[in-house]
Amino acid sequence: MTSDAGPYSEALNPAAGVLDPDQLIKNACIAAQSDCLGGDANEIEHFRHDFETLCHSLNEEAGLSESGFRRARSRLHMMLVTRLHTIKQRAAQPDLASRKIIAPLIGTGLPRSGTTFLHGLLTCDTGHRAVRAWEAMLSPQLVDLPLRSPIDLFQRILAFQGFTEDEVTQRHPFDANLPEECVFLQETNCSGLYSDFFDVPRFVEAIADKGAQDLQWQNDLMKLLQGADTDRRWVLKAPTHLFSWEELLIAFPDSCIFMNHRDPAKVIPSVAGLTVAIRSLFSKDAPDGRQIAKQRLLEWSSAIRKVMHWRAKHTAARIADIHFAELTMQPMETIARLYDAFDLKLTAQTKDAMSRYVDGHRSKKGAGRQYSLAEYGLDESSIDSAFGDYVRHFGIVLERDA
Repeated sequence: MTSDAGPYSEALNPAAGVLDPDQLIKNACIAAQSDCLGGDANEIEHFRHDFETLCHSLNEEAGLSESGFRRARSRLHMMLVTRLHTIKQRAAQPDLASRKIIAPLIGTGLPRSGTTFLHGLLTCDTGHRAVRAWEAMLSPQLVDLPLRSPIDLFQRILAFQGFTEDEVTQRHPFDANLPEECVFLQETNCSGLYSDFFDVPRFVEAIADKGAQDLQWQNDLMKLLQGADTDRRWVLKAPTHLFSWEELLIAFPDSCIFMNHRDPAKVIPSVAGLTVAIRSLFSKDAPDGRQIAKQRLLEWSSAIRKVMHWRAKHTAARIADIHFAELTMQPMETIARLYDAFDLKLTAQTKDAMSRYVDGHRSKKGAGRQYSLAEYGLDESSIDSAFGDYVRHFGIVLERDA
């Protein structure tokens, strides 16, 4: 542990051992100098139930290695401390409920379809703001924390938890100062993000209907982060918004939603590969990539069908569809169409910044990890059976000979 990590020192503690929810909460309360986990008894009860279920699932189902226990313990301590500070700050601002998040740009769609690239591109606009990873997980500006450098601290915590290892970053970038997904804003509500990190079926079942609550938590946290900076438009993204589509529209009723599309035959193996890489940081046994791919196939195809059904009934909804093939081949033209769809002004300054971002992205991009359907026990028939209607409806370019 290091003293300059302040209340997050325990997140760098190399101690291992089973995860005791009561002890974890006690340690976090001491570190945060607060014992309030929610605004009222009902919120506290629900959080404690979810957190205890997660700890039991981690101990009994996830098959954690010794280093996996250390890393999980680090993650949970960080989450608890940030939650405690957030609750404290939320209580100190009684006008929070009346504040507004105005017309955010929200990206979703299938994962591994260019959402991270597009999210980063949109942050080049100085009129936009995204949540950075360190803000989502540490939120030091919410309270007077004795931190020397929150960005540096979170980078050290990411490294401690294994997220800076090549096997992970080659598949998805994790960095303290990068724009991050909404799921990390929701993590401090003990959200479904942990199902990507760990094999915790009991926990997943327990939080199956938590989408609206997670989005409300995210909304409050965004208001705290926003403060008086109401002139810039939020740019958000999370493929998992597909699972809580209607709840998203209730939480952000004036949102401008863009939905990314890509050939599912490329998406599902890539998602499975990323999940395997992340779970390998924690698991003592090699994760079963084929089983994970089967689960992801069912989950994402079900989510897509529900969203397609909603969109068929709400044809007037203003949603911009972004195709991976067009985004990668013609990023600036795609951005121009996105801005037109939502009547946004694309200035010359923003175009220049975005062009530089595209050039930088292309110069850093290597050959990339190649994923095959067979590697994960899938074939084109299984993909077409699950996603055929989706591919045909949106006219998605197939990449199967690429």
